[in-house]
Amino acid sequence: MTVVLLTAAGLFVFGVYMSAQFSGAETAFYRISTLRLSFHAAAGKRRAARMLRFAEDPARFVATLLIGNNVANYLTTAAVGVAVAAVTTPGGGGATEVVATWLISPVVFVCGELLPKRLCYLAPSHFLGRQSSFLLAIFWVAAPVAIPLAGLARLLERDGASNSRRVGGVLGRGRLIEVLDEGHRAGLLTDVQDRLTENVLHAAPGPARDRAAPPERAVSLPLDCTRAELLAKAAALGVREILLTAVDLGAVGHGTNGSAAHRHEANRDSVRFVGYVRAVDVAVGDGPPRDWLRTLPRISEGATRLEALAELRREGDAVGLLVSRPETGENAPVIGVLHERGLLRELFGRV
Repeated sequence: MTVVLLTAAGLFVFGVYMSAQFSGAETAFYRISTLRLSFHAAAGKRRAARMLRFAEDPARFVATLLIGNNVANYLTTAAVGVAVAAVTTPGGGGATEVVATWLISPVVFVCGELLPKRLCYLAPSHFLGRQSSFLLAIFWVAAPVAIPLAGLARLLERDGASNSRRVGGVLGRGRLIEVLDEGHRAGLLTDVQDRLTENVLHAAPGPARDRAAPPERAVSLPLDCTRAELLAKAAALGVREILLTAVDLGAVGHGTNGSAAHRHEANRDSVRFVGYVRAVDVAVGDGPPRDWLRTLPRISEGATRLEALAELRREGDAVGLLVSRPETGENAPVIGVLHERGLLRELFGRV
């Protein structure tokens, strides 16, 4: 009888250990960061690579936990049954087995469920990394059952995928904001990062047209202006870029005398933008401003602020024209002038 009781005790301890492993792994799996696993796996850590395979295919992990928990529960129940059968007379252990199960249940709950879940909740990376080999071994040992279960889980997931994508598309922005709020409360986002994220989320989708300066208010000079005229205007207005214009001679009715700047002001309604120059280029160079002329990218009036900024960054320009029909090229009607600094200030500046 002693051997039977020792066997039952060993079986019980092993069952509780198995239950603790699977219960803790379940909590750790849903607490661990997939991004962190990816970084560790890329750094050559084998434990992280093993868990990343589970994270990329959650159906396998769920199947492994399901099988493992059932086996652990069966072992603890069998151990109680064997111990009761060893100390009772044949046929009289029914009530004793029930009472023994009730008495032993708190031990199983605390040691096999509550304690491991709590520990893995506090340190998911540490414990899940140590369990990675064990979980992978269980999956392959139970492969005849685990693989069909994983396939069934994928089938059910695929069946509801279309609805999930539709709902995710509608609620994705709200979920992102909730995640960022949670990160701020947890101390993962500083106040500056939080305000930066809020600016991007709220300002980026806005129309670029709201940030465009009207063409008549753009700081500009004629194409044949002198170096001194341009630098004087840049210093007086405190601007870094000045647009250069050409006058439509067919529409000029007056103002043909005086400096280039005076002629430009007199015929402002009949000018067109041909490019822009940076004041710093003119200041350090010796030639006339037109030698430093840069092209003006044309951005569709329907673009958002983020799209407009991306277009300016892609072209490497600090100034662009917002036009109503960009496909017409240089003849496209100009709605406004966009400055990269203004868009950056709108999206990132108020932090």
